[in-house]
Amino acid sequence: PTALATQQSIKAYVDLYKPNLVRTVVDERSSLNASGFKDLTTATQALEVTITPKFGDSDFKINCEVGAGNYNPMHVVLRVQYKINNGSYQNFDISSEAQSADTSKFHMQHASPYDTPSEMEVIPFSAFLADASYSTGDTLTFKVQGFYDTIDRFYFNRTENGGDFPRSRSFIEVQEIYQ
Repeated sequence: PTALATQQSIKAYVDLYKPNLVRTVVDERSSLNASGFKDLTTATQALEVTITPKFGDSDFKINCEVGAGNYNPMHVVLRVQYKINNGSYQNFDISSEAQSADTSKFHMQHASPYDTPSEMEVIPFSAFLADASYSTGDTLTFKVQGFYDTIDRFYFNRTENGGDFPRSRSFIEVQEIYQ
């Protein structure tokens, strides 16, 4: 005998496999003291997002865009870190050499050609977290950190001039990739 699917069982099946995608957009701007990696934050917003995985063996695709103002030709260095529940943030998918300085462990290094305090760029980058050790029901929080390798300020979503010069919005989005 074959049983027909009910509306409820179809909905439960579709809900189980629909994309698990979370996103945070930061549209405020800030200037951060950034001698070394700093969390990209404003007075009320942080470039971070939390996801609750549907499965205990998934991987995660992380897409980001970061608005960075330019002071002089420089390198913008960006990375994503993650934590499970209330644990400590950790690096992933980057150099793990013991001799490497913390500032040499990153996902994106962008060389900016601009040499004016009124220019900014939106820098896209992606990362992939595979084989994380977590359980169903845990939460994973991802955050973006950055610094410039030539100056000690990070102009986040703004230019050095601040004022009415170009501004941007930055985002981080995380998608669970089911196994």
